[in-house]
Amino acid sequence: MKHLIALIALVAASLGRLQGQVLFEQNFTGSTVLSSYISATPDFGQWNAIGTSGAAVSISVASNNLAFTRSAVNAGSFSRTTDFSPTPDTMIYRFDLSVSGNTSAMTSVAVWQLGSGFGTANDAESNLNTYARFALNLTATDGLFQIRDIQNLTNSGNLSGTQSIMWVLNNSGISFSYTSPLGSASTVANDTADIWAGTNLLFNDVAVTTPTQTLSDLKFAYTQGNGTITMDNILITVPEPGTWALLGAGAIVLPWGLRRARRIKS
Repeated sequence: MKHLIALIALVAASLGRLQGQVLFEQNFTGSTVLSSYISATPDFGQWNAIGTSGAAVSISVASNNLAFTRSAVNAGSFSRTTDFSPTPDTMIYRFDLSVSGNTSAMTSVAVWQLGSGFGTANDAESNLNTYARFALNLTATDGLFQIRDIQNLTNSGNLSGTQSIMWVLNNSGISFSYTSPLGSASTVANDTADIWAGTNLLFNDVAVTTPTQTLSDLKFAYTQGNGTITMDNILITVPEPGTWALLGAGAIVLPWGLRRARRIKS
């Protein structure tokens, strides 16, 4: 019992430093010049590449957000190939998402991916390099879209306006509890993900693509369909536990840094 109390005390002393650690943050208010958000050695608010493969796709940050407009063939993407260091084993990836100008229904027009060994080509990464992913479906109604769980070929209901997407990922080896958009504790199992739109849980504990991969790199690729996909207020953090969850005899959920330190020591 004394060892457990000492462990809890150690955890409590470490919370301010470890919980909610920001890995990436960008709200596009600093500049209306796209190149400001690109660097070969990116800081916590830059990508290694944001680009297109042809004139049929344009990218703008003029309205203090990141807007990809596709009118025909070609593709647009952003890539963060500089690994997060140290590599997190849990993550919350948040951003505001809206769609406009779509007139035709199409599945998986764009994809968001997390993994390792990513490149800067204007295309999606291979499944072998991808830890987890989800896609965007367009409908035939302007501004109406869906989120798609690619692994299970399942779509959300129709969404409209600006939606606050929250993607919770767990590569820690144990179940993890976090604070949901409802303000309550929610749990995500190992090597699964939850996806929220506002306070609606779209997908619960969906399987990841390649469990042996890591949460090191980012990719977004818009390769099909027509219309504008707009993202803003991108925030990627190591999640704060919503509750202390006991997982069997003597097992306690630790914040990312302590879990990682324990793994390295062992």
